[in-house]
Amino acid sequence: MAAQSKPVSAFPQPSPTWRARLSILLLILLTGLVVALVGVSLKFATPPSTWSILGTARDYPPTPHPYEIRISQATFYLVNTGDEFLALSAKHPHRPYCFINWIEAESRYIDPCLGTQFNLDGSYISGPTADMERYPILVKDGQISVDLSRRIPGPHKFDS
Repeated sequence: MAAQSKPVSAFPQPSPTWRARLSILLLILLTGLVVALVGVSLKFATPPSTWSILGTARDYPPTPHPYEIRISQATFYLVNTGDEFLALSAKHPHRPYCFINWIEAESRYIDPCLGTQFNLDGSYISGPTADMERYPILVKDGQISVDLSRRIPGPHKFDS
C-alpha cells in the first residue's frame, strides 16, 4: 500500500498563539486610537479660556474716556465708571471687520462703517445697530482680568 502524503502549503500556517498575540495587539492599538480621538474632540469641544490679567484697579482710575487695550490679537476698551469695570469689544457687533473708535472730541464711540454711536458704557445712542459687545471681566482682590475667548451681546439688542 502506498503512503499518502499530506498537501504541502507554500506558506506556513500561523499557530494559534500567533493569532492570539495579533488580536491583542490590534485591540490595544484600537483602544489607543479611540482614547486619542476622544481626547482631541474634547479639546476642541470646549474652547480654552483666555483670561488675561490687565493689572490692578489702581492702574485704571475712573475717567470720562475709555482705556484702549490691545492684547492677544484683541482690541477692546476698558471702562471704569466708578461703580464697575466694563470690557467693550472694539469690533462692530454685526461687521467684525469694522472697528469702533472712541472720539474724544465728541465723548462717544463712533462706528466708521455705519455711523452708529455709543456712550462711554457701550450703550446705544443712534444708528442701525445695538449696544456694543462685551467681554466677561473679573475684579478680584483689586486685580482686573478679562476673558477674551467670548464676546457677550450688549444688554439691549435692536433689529439692524
